[in-house]
Amino acid sequence: MKKYIFVFFTLLFTICLCVPYVQAQDNPKEIPEAYLIDANKPIILFFTATWCAPCKLLKNDMFKKAELKPLLEQFNLLMMDVDTAEGAAYQKAYGAEKQGIPHLVLLNAEQEVLAEKTGYTKRVGDWTSFLKKALKE
Repeated sequence: MKKYIFVFFTLLFTICLCVPYVQAQDNPKEIPEAYLIDANKPIILFFTATWCAPCKLLKNDMFKKAELKPLLEQFNLLMMDVDTAEGAAYQKAYGAEKQGIPHLVLLNAEQEVLAEKTGYTKRVGDWTSFLKKALKE
């Protein structure tokens, strides 16, 4: 009986090592239109995690400031939890896996990277000028 259990676990372990990692989609750099509220608007990819305190500050405080609200309404905001397979796939596709979080990537409507920002700051002006980089086009 012990022999069969050993063989079973050996096979299970071997299968787990041999199965390739399946990404969320074929090309995670292409954001599906179903994720977007308006495909003609630029996109903010917000790489976050449930345990990230600065991410929570950004989402629950900064993104709700009256000064930023009119700017944020001009974007598709996509929150990507880096602890999920899909979030990790997008993070890797955009080269953000070596960055800290929060990490934001601004894309134009054609999904080309315009700007990136890592970390949190309390200065509303920093976020305003960052967001306006995508709206200049």
